[in-house]
Amino acid sequence: MISTSRLYGFVFTYSDGAAYYSGSVADDGTYGYAATAASVSPYLSVSGGNYYIFNEGSTAEASGTVIINYYRNGGTASTSPIDHRANGVSDGNAGLGSETGYFTSDGTLFKFTNTEEATDPPLPGGVVAVWAMDGTALAGGAIVGDGPSWHVAETGDYAGNETSGIQSQNNAGQTAYWVMGGATPTFRTVIDVDAGVSWHLQAS
Repeated sequence: MISTSRLYGFVFTYSDGAAYYSGSVADDGTYGYAATAASVSPYLSVSGGNYYIFNEGSTAEASGTVIINYYRNGGTASTSPIDHRANGVSDGNAGLGSETGYFTSDGTLFKFTNTEEATDPPLPGGVVAVWAMDGTALAGGAIVGDGPSWHVAETGDYAGNETSGIQSQNNAGQTAYWVMGGATPTFRTVIDVDAGVSWHLQAS
């Protein structure tokens, strides 16, 4: 007979709100996550932040097994899949708080726990990135360029609907247009006309 545990999903958010990660944890009743998930306030607070816990069914994983799915960095608006370096499958074996996560960004390995955020991973070399600001506070960001061959030519409200836009041109003469919703690209099109490298987008 294969023993089963209840499976609980979780999202851990750091106290400063700058990053979070999500995953799942198995519990056969030892850790009491059933009561937390069923409560009107399904949060487990720890020194570095808090876990939001919810029921996901059952699992054959041993009770206490923690598996992290991804790490989300708000500063760079990037989501990183996890390298399960301990055994290729899981990231902790003694319930929430035992996990240690790793991910690789641009060839650099980053480590994090529920008390230690990962250092902001570097952006890939040569990309075009935008950040949305709320006064002096960073509200979000996104990578909108496809590599070092693309260059921002101009920004503006091209649609006339109070939505920001970005126009870029690459080294081959192609032009691209992004419509931004804050720091999130909501529309993108490439004008695939071979104008040649001697033509340059100046304004529109």
